[in-house]
Amino acid sequence: KQWYQRRVAITAGGGKVNRARLLETKRSKGRPVGSKKGSSSRKSSGGVAGVKRKHRWRPGTVALREIRRYQKSTEMLIPRAPFVRLIKTTMDEVRQGPSSLRLQVGAVGALQQCDIASEVCEMRIPQ
Repeated sequence: KQWYQRRVAITAGGGKVNRARLLETKRSKGRPVGSKKGSSSRKSSGGVAGVKRKHRWRPGTVALREIRRYQKSTEMLIPRAPFVRLIKTTMDEVRQGPSSLRLQVGAVGALQQCDIASEVCEMRIPQ
């Protein structure tokens, strides 16, 4: 009954409820706020007063967003130029001799798609 009387007193001022004050009066139940038995008042952890903290997403939210984004897209996950360099260096290591081999554009695309498909299969979590 005591907290109800305080609520009425707070709302009687202008019709609007100051939610912060209302919650303080509900929590305190006759005691000043922050004077609970056996607990110290909450303080900010190492921050300067009045400085807004950087927004952080909950764990897993960004990962799920990226998964949805990459599932929608059809682009290659590895850029084409670095992938071609990797293939050419691998081919030079395998082929022993002065002449270098050439690749067709379609062959590079097929190799890249196979590589990405194998990476996706490796990353799948077994259920």
